[in-house]
Amino acid sequence: MEIGTVTATLPLYVLGLVAVVSCVFGTVKSFTKVKHNGLVWAAASGIFLILVKLLIENRALASLPVFRSWQPNVVNFIVAIVVIALSVFLSVGTFATVRLALSASKNRRLARVAEKVAEEDGENVVGEPPLTVVDDSPHPIGRIFGGVAATFNALSVAIALFVLVLLVLHATPLKEGALADFYTQGATGAAWSFLHKYALDLFVIAYVAFMVRKGFEIGFLEVLRRTIVFVGACIVLVGPFLWLFSPRSAEGTFAFWGNFGEAIGAWLFGATDGTMPLAVGVIIGKIAIGCLLAAVGCVLVVSVNWLMKRFVCFVGDVKALSVAERILATAIFFIFALSVVFVLSAIFYAFHYYGVFDIHVFFAPSSPLNSAFFGACEQWLNPIFEQVARLLGS
Repeated sequence: MEIGTVTATLPLYVLGLVAVVSCVFGTVKSFTKVKHNGLVWAAASGIFLILVKLLIENRALASLPVFRSWQPNVVNFIVAIVVIALSVFLSVGTFATVRLALSASKNRRLARVAEKVAEEDGENVVGEPPLTVVDDSPHPIGRIFGGVAATFNALSVAIALFVLVLLVLHATPLKEGALADFYTQGATGAAWSFLHKYALDLFVIAYVAFMVRKGFEIGFLEVLRRTIVFVGACIVLVGPFLWLFSPRSAEGTFAFWGNFGEAIGAWLFGATDGTMPLAVGVIIGKIAIGCLLAAVGCVLVVSVNWLMKRFVCFVGDVKALSVAERILATAIFFIFALSVVFVLSAIFYAFHYYGVFDIHVFFAPSSPLNSAFFGACEQWLNPIFEQVARLLGS
């Protein structure tokens, strides 16, 4: 059997096994207890492919009068961002709404049953069990959708890994050797033509959708709390030592602590009758003061963290505020995700520009999103690279 045939058929058996196992797992867990990343990616990918036909290939947005005087690369970049935003927010918003609605329905059902149990407790003879038992088991429909969601989750990961392997192999001589037929002939060749054009675009959609979902689930205030705690912990654990061992530690507003550390060093020098060198004593003194300041700082960080947790819980109990801060978080995470994608595109474009490798081994020139990001990098980075070349040449 040829290598290309094995490569084409073996993944199908693996994907089938993964689908069966994950479907059983999701059926047991139910829809509300299973992550929906795979379904969100599938929905976002479907919306993306439709929008590519409507907005990019038909140039429905690029042909608007407002863009006539703009550079084509810039226009394509803006259209790509619009397509990403529509694909991601429509899919994430739909599944978030469905999940919230199902959770609310389940909570109402359990509340009604609990209320009935409470009424029966009041009517029954003391010591007798209630006639109605609260059933917290998943609904059969929830189990079915749970199996579907878990299957999509597992298959999306498996397919993504398989496609990544194909992209890497396509950058090697194997694409013209043992795997030549796989990449060019028959059904696998047609599938590869599609993947070469859209695979990295769909990875971009998956990453942005994942970040937007995280932003919605976590919320802006929770992200802000974690950021403040992380930055604060770094500052209070590292900052005192950096400052105490700097040449200006005995100057300025906080000179007392620097002088205090040196005073401890002088005391240790005198207490040991000069056995301990003064420099060593000063180092020990500054380390002691640094530990003291770090401990005080940690207490402050923990206190701020406690207060912010209480505030986050308060906002979470107010529906309007909770929705507003979650929407703000999704917007911030969306911008951050796009920034990461653009920075990575810029790095790969720099490699391509200086001839390190040909970026088109990973995506076709007709790739809607990556070509748009690549074109934006060309538009904005080429002048910088040319200027650097002139400076180095001079």
